[in-house]
Amino acid sequence: MRKKLRPASFDVVLTNPPFGKKIVVKGDRILSQFDLGYKWKRNKETKALEKTATLHDDQPPQILFLERCLQLLKPGGRLGIVLPEAVFGMPTYAYVVTWLRERGKIRGVVSMPEALFKTSGKGGTHAKVCVLFVENTRPNQGEDYDIFMADVKWCGHDSRGNPTIRKDKFGKGVLLDEVPMVHERWAQIIGKW
Repeated sequence: MRKKLRPASFDVVLTNPPFGKKIVVKGDRILSQFDLGYKWKRNKETKALEKTATLHDDQPPQILFLERCLQLLKPGGRLGIVLPEAVFGMPTYAYVVTWLRERGKIRGVVSMPEALFKTSGKGGTHAKVCVLFVENTRPNQGEDYDIFMADVKWCGHDSRGNPTIRKDKFGKGVLLDEVPMVHERWAQIIGKW
């Protein structure tokens, strides 16, 4: 696979990496391949987060997937990746956001409802996820650019997989699904990507 999947060879990467509390990647041989396999600390003078020479004992696979996906993209390539929202909200993962912002342009973050993956697999997952859209273009120092943000409340089914149908004011059954609306809004605001 290493011969077939070469760095900087893809225009687009779309992925939903495995994640969960029990899934980790261990071992110096693997972790040392990634900037995000190392521990990061805040520089006391500049307050910036910086990579250290110390490897993590283990890392969640979605963190390493993010880095590998950017490695696989050609310059200007586009990434869509499903990640737990914790990556963007917990201080523990601030270094991931710092690393990402230094290497690519975050074009969009779409928060998805918990019910989205609740019905998948054996019992599904309770993880609150978002879809991250990144362009493999290094931003210029201090560059200001727009980031599309959306918060989807309904995905067409509840946590048991039952359709979320509600009656409108005329008594007609309407499926509550905001996912298609995200694409429409993206097209209006961002255009073709």
